[in-house]
Amino acid sequence: MLRPASLIKPIELISSDRGSLHCLQASFMMTVHSMLGRDITWEEAERLTGYVEARDTWPYAMFLSAADMGLSIHSIEIFDPEVMAVDPAKEVRRVYGPGEIAEAVIAGMDVAYESDLAARCLRNPRISFEVRVPDGRDIETGIRSDRLALVSLDYGLLHATGKYEGHMILVSGIDDDRAEIFDPGPPGDAALLITREDLEASMHSPTEITGAVILVGNS
Repeated sequence: MLRPASLIKPIELISSDRGSLHCLQASFMMTVHSMLGRDITWEEAERLTGYVEARDTWPYAMFLSAADMGLSIHSIEIFDPEVMAVDPAKEVRRVYGPGEIAEAVIAGMDVAYESDLAARCLRNPRISFEVRVPDGRDIETGIRSDRLALVSLDYGLLHATGKYEGHMILVSGIDDDRAEIFDPGPPGDAALLITREDLEASMHSPTEITGAVILVGNS
């Protein structure tokens, strides 16, 4: 199985014992530990990723913090950071379409805050973007380039709970048929082998354009 070759420390599972809304923070903590050999606390992770209870946030704060640590970020998803930097509400409506879902997302976010962060990401030389729907080939390409992949997907489809739930995992290895993941849960799973087909299906749920792949490397 293909895995990054230059990790400073082995990946260690960090379970999201603070609840499923901390999956991004747990994935970030695992990445920083393995790529930089640095351990950060939950409180630091919340601050560095811009976590605010009961607020929808984009990963831009995490991108900027990772870049400040010397890591490189390449983000692949359908949301256009150029538009997010100018009019986040417009971009949310473009992606989700007009209706209740888009308006609920907009109501739950700090529009001015996310706009400022997106603009700062666009100016940062360690952060790059592709605006398109990602797939398993992007994960494979990233790992071949010695990067870890943080992947946004549907927890409910991945674990067959029958209920959609946005989630983030760390993908540490991949081959033609399988992927190795560290899933912060809860409950957490370390080095769990799943089929590549299940990984991609979970990325593209609840719609074919959903999902994000964030490739993190040492610059």
